[in-house]
Amino acid sequence: MTTLYPGIPSVQLNYRQIIADQCTDCGVCVQSCFFLQRFGTPGFIARQGIDGHPELTYGCTLCGLCKQRCPVHLAPDEMFLAFRQHNAETGRSPHPRHLPLLRYEAAGYSRWLTGYILPKGGRQIFFPGCAFTGTRSSTLLNVFDRLLSIHPDTGIVLDCCGTPSHALGMANQQHARFLESVRFLVEHGIETIYTACPNCYIMFKKYGRNLKPVMAASILNEHLHQPDVSVSESPAFTIHDPCVLRHESGVQDDVRQLATRLGIRIYDTKHSGENAICCGAGAGLAFFDNTLAAQWRDLRLEEARSAETVTGNPMPVLTYCAGCQERLGENSIHILDILANPQRALNGNPRVIKSPFTYPARLMTKHRLIRRFKGYATIAERRGKHRELTAIS
Repeated sequence: MTTLYPGIPSVQLNYRQIIADQCTDCGVCVQSCFFLQRFGTPGFIARQGIDGHPELTYGCTLCGLCKQRCPVHLAPDEMFLAFRQHNAETGRSPHPRHLPLLRYEAAGYSRWLTGYILPKGGRQIFFPGCAFTGTRSSTLLNVFDRLLSIHPDTGIVLDCCGTPSHALGMANQQHARFLESVRFLVEHGIETIYTACPNCYIMFKKYGRNLKPVMAASILNEHLHQPDVSVSESPAFTIHDPCVLRHESGVQDDVRQLATRLGIRIYDTKHSGENAICCGAGAGLAFFDNTLAAQWRDLRLEEARSAETVTGNPMPVLTYCAGCQERLGENSIHILDILANPQRALNGNPRVIKSPFTYPARLMTKHRLIRRFKGYATIAERRGKHRELTAIS
């Protein structure tokens, strides 16, 4: 095989060659994807090449719906990720439009916003994720208290999993940071990662070695036998399953069971479960092409509006991803906000913090946790920067 892109591992080169050779141009995936409707079948793109066309490289959300729909079981999303890795390895990334997203990620890695609170002898931590920590501090603390009631020796880690740089093809940079965190946690005896972020869940599942990720909604559903909170009017929602969890049927079931226990009626739409669509923020698309990203968001909201015929009333969207909720806006609610404060959340006034105030909110949450669990503190040298490590005595 001719090496079109020197420096890319052959497994990545194969994605383009396989798509070029085996895509039948049937158009099934095109019917389900705004990006492919604009540029053509994956086979057509693979045969034409993408040099000099950043729209072809970064217009895909990497949601995997094309792979889900492909009748010959190809993975076009992997090809587009390989294109991005090629750009990174040849010095053509990051694209200027992605710089705000990468600055956001860099803040998540910074000494100012990271914090490791690890109890002595504890085997599990809560890793809420950047978006969840920044947008809903009060919900985070409520969820953490619930996890402590299940396992009193649960720790909490405020850090970034590096999904943005990974999705932009900057894998070497991202893996070095993330795997250092993984090693640090393993060395301190951690075995289980509770997270509120679907992207963090997937990153730990793929690259977390022996660390076991568990979505917070799953563990809370398991232990919420008799909810201490419930809603009285049994509101109805359509469900938005984050696209990165399309194959995590167990997590999807846990969220639906948790909603039922809270007195919420859930309705699936055409794009639920394994057919989930992106909210429009995936893989940095909202930064690169907000018009294309808006098409995905609007499709999800339109499906929710169309579902009104079931109940005769407006039906908002329920999700379990802070990033998706932020993208879908006022017509969406995070299930953990309902768990934490049902009256406030269902009255349309959940305590959700908006940018740019998410940064001070993360800093305040960190110091609030450190003050709460003050025992003795040491400074840990990690990734060449000082990170605070608080051990609960």
